[in-house]
Amino acid sequence: MGSTTRTSGSTSAVAPAWAVLAVTWLGSIGTAVGWSGVFFITEVAYGFDERSNLILGAGLGLVYAISALVAGPVVTRLIDARPGLSRRAVLALVCTGMGAAAMIPASTPDVWAIWVFAGVFITLQGLMWPLVEAYLSGGRRGRAMRSITGRFNIVWASAIVVAMWGMAVFMENQPRLILGLLGVAMFATAVLLAWFPREPAPHVEEDASEHEIDPDRAIRLLRVFRVSLLCSYALHAALTPLLPHLLEDMGLSEKQKTPFASIWMASRLGMFILMERWHGWHGRWRTFWWACGLMLAGFAVCSVSPVIASQSGDGPGLWAMGAGLCLLGAGIGAVYAAALYYAMEAGPAAVESGGKHEGMIGLGYTAGPVMALVVGGEIIGLF
Repeated sequence: MGSTTRTSGSTSAVAPAWAVLAVTWLGSIGTAVGWSGVFFITEVAYGFDERSNLILGAGLGLVYAISALVAGPVVTRLIDARPGLSRRAVLALVCTGMGAAAMIPASTPDVWAIWVFAGVFITLQGLMWPLVEAYLSGGRRGRAMRSITGRFNIVWASAIVVAMWGMAVFMENQPRLILGLLGVAMFATAVLLAWFPREPAPHVEEDASEHEIDPDRAIRLLRVFRVSLLCSYALHAALTPLLPHLLEDMGLSEKQKTPFASIWMASRLGMFILMERWHGWHGRWRTFWWACGLMLAGFAVCSVSPVIASQSGDGPGLWAMGAGLCLLGAGIGAVYAAALYYAMEAGPAAVESGGKHEGMIGLGYTAGPVMALVVGGEIIGLF
């Protein structure tokens, strides 16, 4: 695993697992704030209503999807245009740019700053994760791939839970300070890249006898889980921009909202831990059915919880919302873990492979708010 291989005229080693996971943890602070926490910040600091948050969510998803899907060609053209430029250097520039973007709304209360932050930060994040996933999978296969993929899921999901709880400290009085701290985290991420090789290690082919599942079956499973991944993110992206307002209607304070919203993230983390330890789901079609069933049931319960609150009181409504978020998180976690596993196992260890995976996430982030906006007053009225 410590050996080097020659690729694109430069020496590439397998990236150390600890370094990839450390970058993943810090980078996921950005995911927490930029994708979920930002809607709580915009509500408190900028007075965004449900419609404004849905428009913001749809815009973020579209920008992220485009950025992730073109990440491979963009990075390749940059390197071709600048001889000597490495993927590690591109990743460092991306992380530094994300840190700078986060400092803009931290330094001014003007509403334009949050839109600039959102557009720049999410665009760069769409480039970041395919690059990180290329280093994650490069030079790894079989058991090593399964191990690092499972740990990757646990690490980034745990960072999101920690970030959502940490935001509660500043949410009432200093919500924009959260973005300043995010900038510091992204600058630290760029520093950690010093332990990355210049280029991700290339794709490693296994002997047919070493494959845990038939490669053709893995490709078929990859296809259905990619579609499921899009659907899973559409479901929670339709709900996430509305959560700050739903939870306020149920009587939660600003300090209580982000910890409560983290229920589905904690549930997802639990599912990641389960699927990292238990491998009976590999190559099984039934995983698709029970994962999708969990997330659909969770979304349905979340959708009726405001009705329960209006008829039976905030307490029963919050219990229903919490149960729905728990089911939703478990289903989303199972779908994500399977989609990433098959993307890394059945696809090449390249930026394009990670870009397709992240592109599906971005499309889901776009579709969810758009569906909510199309239904319009009916959805917002229901909630």
